Amino acid sequence: MTGLRSPPVTAKMEAFKYYEEVCDKVATATKSQSHVHSRIIPAVHGEFGQHGDVFDILSDMPPFVSPLAPIFWFFDVAAVAKHNLLISAFANTTTFAEVDAIHNERYPALKAKARKNRIIPL
Repeated sequence: MTGLRSPPVTAKMEAFKYYEEVCDKVATATKSQSHVHSRIIPAVHGEFGQHGDVFDILSDMPPFVSPLAPIFWFFDVAAVAKHNLLISAFANTTTFAEVDAIHNERYPALKAKARKNRIIPL
């Protein structure tokens, strides 16, 4: 899909601020922290590597999180919806059952048109 470009996630974005706030509230309420969120949030703030959390203590290997990781968690929902092939079909639905029925009806044709899987060169 050409043209789908999102800006890098920054700590100033409203979506990120909300994400960080929710993660903090859940961690406080449950007295535990998600390994994933404990990597993504510091990455957005420009911090990488070990931060002394429980996961660092339990492992002899330092964690590896790509500096690009934050961009995978946030996206422009309007841009994604614009390119979704089923959004217009779902416009007048009100229940999950209606959405499911439309999806089941149209999915075989969409799958037939989809590009084939290919190995990503790494």
